[in-house]
Amino acid sequence: MNYQSPFRPQTDGISVSFLMRQIGLLPAGCHQCDQIVIHASDEQLIFASKLALYVLNAKTYAMERIISCQARSIISLSVNPFDMDLVACSGVDGTVCVWNISTEEVVVKCAHPCNAVAWNPNDKNKCALLSNYPKLTLHIWDTRPEVNTTQRLYVHDSDNVSASVLRWNPHILGQIAIGCSNGVVYIFDCEQKKATPLKVAQRTLSVVDIQWDPLSAVYMIVAYQSFVSLWDTEMGSEVHLFEKQSAGISCLAWMDWTAGNFVSSNPKTGKHVRRRMEGWRDGGMEGGRDGWRDGWRDGGRDGGRDGWRNGYDVIWYNVTYAYAQA
Repeated sequence: MNYQSPFRPQTDGISVSFLMRQIGLLPAGCHQCDQIVIHASDEQLIFASKLALYVLNAKTYAMERIISCQARSIISLSVNPFDMDLVACSGVDGTVCVWNISTEEVVVKCAHPCNAVAWNPNDKNKCALLSNYPKLTLHIWDTRPEVNTTQRLYVHDSDNVSASVLRWNPHILGQIAIGCSNGVVYIFDCEQKKATPLKVAQRTLSVVDIQWDPLSAVYMIVAYQSFVSLWDTEMGSEVHLFEKQSAGISCLAWMDWTAGNFVSSNPKTGKHVRRRMEGWRDGGMEGGRDGWRDGWRDGGRDGGRDGWRNGYDVIWYNVTYAYAQA
């Protein structure tokens, strides 16, 4: 069944409309769908059921492989950005494995409790391993079979904090964002072995997702349970707090076809598309940001926020992607 969006925005004189239709139903096992067990690229769609990896062709949606991985339920997966055949999986059984999905063989295996695994985007041999037991702990795993060692980089000093999301900064070597259940995001420097907290007083909602801006080394969006926040990690400050969503938030994603747009989704109303500063399109990425920064510093917190608010429109649209001209 096709659904034609009645929303037809004008962008630079070109009418844009969107058509949404069901392509097919994909086997997904019995795992609850979650971003931590899904990977999508131009070539492949990889996701995990309780005990297996499903590998599909991203263009034809044909099932290519089903690989039985862990002895117990899979917790997370991450695909090597340098070699799409290599997939790291962590499981409830306390092991982390790197699988070659072409040969369906284990390349290397490590006995290590791990709640989230993430390949280093700047090092084809290194993975970050995040564990919540007995305390929040970060390790770096050297996946070369002849090495196969882990190095502990960070242990949180509290027993009551657990991590919910782990994201490498693709622009800065050795920088990781860790989102926690207490509403704090830690920016960790692997070289200095130092964690800098980004937090707002009395905010305790769990961090659901984090996405680094693909065009900036310092900006990132953070999804809490019911709202989204934009952070400047260099200044250590919250740039903007977006409006609360009554249906909650499941995950975030930047749109790669236009600067400053990102999507949030939830299990009830589908996807929301948000647009930020018009200055980014008119004056270029750095020019728009520099202009915003000047407004923030010169006008103070409230002045900067008002300037930011005047520069974007927020579009709520059920199911259908929408693009709005600010």
